[in-house]
Amino acid sequence: MRLKTWLDSLLQVLVPRTCTVCGTVLSPGEQWLCGVCLSHLPRTGWKGARNNVLERHFAEVKPGVHEAPAVCRAHALMYYEAASAYSRMLLAIKYYDKPKVAVAWGRMLAADLQGTDFFSGADMLLPVPLSPQRLHQRGYNQSERLAEGIAQLTGLPVNTTAVVRVRHNPSQTHLSQQERHANVQQLFAVRHPEQLQGRHLVLVDDVITYGYTLKSCMQAILAVCPDVRFSVLSLAASSAYRLKMAPRHVHAWD
Repeated sequence: MRLKTWLDSLLQVLVPRTCTVCGTVLSPGEQWLCGVCLSHLPRTGWKGARNNVLERHFAEVKPGVHEAPAVCRAHALMYYEAASAYSRMLLAIKYYDKPKVAVAWGRMLAADLQGTDFFSGADMLLPVPLSPQRLHQRGYNQSERLAEGIAQLTGLPVNTTAVVRVRHNPSQTHLSQQERHANVQQLFAVRHPEQLQGRHLVLVDDVITYGYTLKSCMQAILAVCPDVRFSVLSLAASSAYRLKMAPRHVHAWD
């Protein structure tokens, strides 16, 4: 144990750990995020509150024309703004090979909901799948890593086999709202409906802007499992939701 501590200290000197937001060297008690950046985290403050703006945004997803909304709950830990320092952290877990950081953020996301009934009745976590091409490029699915961290605190199982992404859609970064909607049509397929039927699924994603990808995933599941219910859990949501409205003119995220 003493040898490991000594090696960790030596590694910190040779290759110091830095904050994923501001880049400052972390103290021994800090992980991935310095105390200053943590204190200024642009939290939504929703704490799993019912009928929040994100939940209302997904209320249009229904298994049938006259059915109740399929989405029970929705939550995001923080707001996303493209020009903010915190966007660096989101980019790090998505593009710069930081799967352990994503797991840590998943734990923080679940911790934000401790003491609430958000996970009450939930059966499993279902991270939004990546296409095989994108998974090969990145080496991991950041939503799966977030789900892994959430599972560590909630004990919910993570399902990565029931739903797959069957089409590699181009990045949505420079697409209009209408183009983004068309870009996510028929992206997903359900491979094992027996794993989902009658279940309450917690869909996990990293960032929500318009929510078209999540809605496409829900619609694919509801087409074969109309008795499924969803909750939506994301690390971040567009800062437009701060204004109590669905985003219209926001930086696109894919």
